[in-house]
Amino acid sequence: MLRTCLILLCAAASPAIAQWSANPAANLSLGDGPSEQIQAKVAPTSDGGCYISWYDNAAGGYDVTLQRLDAAGNELWPHGGVLLVDRSVSSTTDYALVTCANGDALITYLDNRSGSNQIAVQRVSPAGSLLFGPDGVVVSSGSGVSGNSRIAKLSDGSIAVGWTQSPGWFIRTLTGTGLPLAGPLTNTDTGHTIFLCDLQPGSGGSVIALWSRSFGTNYATTSKWLLSQKYDATLAPLWTPAPSLQGVAVYAPQPNTPWPTGSGTYGTQGGSIQNGYFPYFLSDGAGGAVFGYYENAGPRNAYVQHILADGSLKFPHPGVAANITGTNRIRVGNPGFDYDTTTSSYFIAAVESDASPQTNYSTFVQQIDTTGTRIWGDLGVTVVPVTGFQQSSIQCLARPDGGASVFGFDGRNAASSIHEGFAVGVSAEGETQWSTFFSTTIEAKSRLTAARSTQGFHLLAFQSGPAGNANLYAQNVNYDGSFGNQSFPCDPDLNQDGNVDQDDVSYLVNVVGGGDNPTGIDPDFNRDGNVDQDDVSALINTVGGGGCP
Repeated sequence: MLRTCLILLCAAASPAIAQWSANPAANLSLGDGPSEQIQAKVAPTSDGGCYISWYDNAAGGYDVTLQRLDAAGNELWPHGGVLLVDRSVSSTTDYALVTCANGDALITYLDNRSGSNQIAVQRVSPAGSLLFGPDGVVVSSGSGVSGNSRIAKLSDGSIAVGWTQSPGWFIRTLTGTGLPLAGPLTNTDTGHTIFLCDLQPGSGGSVIALWSRSFGTNYATTSKWLLSQKYDATLAPLWTPAPSLQGVAVYAPQPNTPWPTGSGTYGTQGGSIQNGYFPYFLSDGAGGAVFGYYENAGPRNAYVQHILADGSLKFPHPGVAANITGTNRIRVGNPGFDYDTTTSSYFIAAVESDASPQTNYSTFVQQIDTTGTRIWGDLGVTVVPVTGFQQSSIQCLARPDGGASVFGFDGRNAASSIHEGFAVGVSAEGETQWSTFFSTTIEAKSRLTAARSTQGFHLLAFQSGPAGNANLYAQNVNYDGSFGNQSFPCDPDLNQDGNVDQDDVSYLVNVVGGGDNPTGIDPDFNRDGNVDQDDVSALINTVGGGGCP
């Protein structure tokens, strides 16, 4: 408690200016204390910056930590971030971080401060205040909580939280202030082991869930499939699944018939997803969901699938295969994927290798249109050529120009356990535009996460360093493959209405005061690294004919 209070008191102090690094050999360091700082999450904010969370083991216990960056990469809170939870755990589980419309951060995590493992939720203001109190809101109870919590900010302002807890998984909803609404909904499946994978918002206050389901109770030795369901504000199911299933089959051997009978041995009945694989998915912005996943039994493909708002599959089961490369090439890792809501285009990147022995690896990216056509050919676009070292942590982001950027770790320049971070841009026409390395320190790297800034660049966070002593880093990559802050032209039409007038001043006053920023402009109008009254004064001067700063 004392440490939390001290950090929050210090939050009012001016942080050190670091900014995005233009040098990939010296990425922006966020967590660099003793022991290790790991497992980053990135949540973009409307001002072009982001929240970045991680587990910090500097004081022991893998404490939950959060930092806020502005669009220029400046740490807005004290270096090392704000401590959210002082835990006493010796290992980690997955967790989730999202941003609210008003700029607050929502984070859910495993909390053992009560003496037992429970799932808690915290809401953090842009100033670093813990809005749900020092203990957050605990949403679980009892025993058997395994973590891997997920959170979704719903369209009506409420919050959905999900987690896995023996003998199944749970969802409950909260108001925006943390008060209980619906649930907990308990999802169990007699004769099968199920794990929650992800949650995303639907429309009208609904929430969509994705989970894995094993053929039998022995999760490790039987085939595993992916199911999804949408729940209304009362947590009643909205989609009608096939007989004997609780959700629509994203990936299953016989999606339109009762669950198959037989031994269920791992990999039979058409394939299986990997043990311990819990893929994420995306909201399509229209009440449905977009999925990207891979199988490690059967054809060994990576797929894109889309469940529409009414629960129907847009593409024939099991989805559109990302590439077709013949019988001797297989997909071997969790793909990165994205969905462009403007063009209804899907982008997916994955690692593939020869089937046997698996000694040669490459990474490709594919664009799939709304009809399910592979736009970049059956092979896709190769972004990392064949090498003897496997690529990992693949991330894929769509860009406004119709192209995509692919990121990951590649050991091609060092021993297999050592990596550099690669970045490749591909045009809408399927041509490689640029290829570079965003992190060139020669050391172990893992758990890359990526997002788009509202100011038109990519946000990356990852851990780098030897096991037990890794540090947490962030790096921006601009849409042209460069690093560091770009020189943006002065545009005083901040509200984007075609006029430069007093309305733009009023718009900036609202943003500087903490209001919404729907156009996504950079409120640091005078480019001095601070968002304050000086920006308003500079804009007033510009509107009055004084010229851009």
